[in-house]
Amino acid sequence: MDTSKFNITKSLVCLFTKKNVWIKELNLVSCNDMAPKYDIRSCSPEHQNIGKCASIPAEEPTVSKNAFEELI
Repeated sequence: MDTSKFNITKSLVCLFTKKNVWIKELNLVSCNDMAPKYDIRSCSPEHQNIGKCASIPAEEPTVSKNAFEELI
């Protein structure tokens, strides 16, 4: 059983929606009362079911932005 706390501290943007079944979002999320991180994750529309994520520390968005820009 997973007992971790998952709290969306700020909803940022929905990146993808698939037939209103699962969505992919970018949010600022705190897990287990830790400092919030940017979180890209698939989930059900009401956030009852969540998938695995990729997270970026909140203090590092410029590094991540530059890395994404190099890909484009």
